[in-house]
Amino acid sequence: MARKADPATRTICLTVDHVHLPSDLLASDWQTATDTARYSAKVDGKRARYEVHAALADFLIDRDQAIEVPAERTED
Repeated sequence: MARKADPATRTICLTVDHVHLPSDLLASDWQTATDTARYSAKVDGKRARYEVHAALADFLIDRDQAIEVPAERTED
């Protein structure tokens, strides 16, 4: 369960080969981030899932660069 102080997050998969995004995908100031990294759609031959700030997810989805997907379940 997320704490109230945590930013709203969403899980996405990229629909393009790669994008450059902020190094901290959960940062609320993602629009002005100067520290960026390249994120690939596939990692080790499998479609990668990224947990990102909700506003960043909306931005990427609106640009047809990502789709929202269910978060991966972890076994307890």
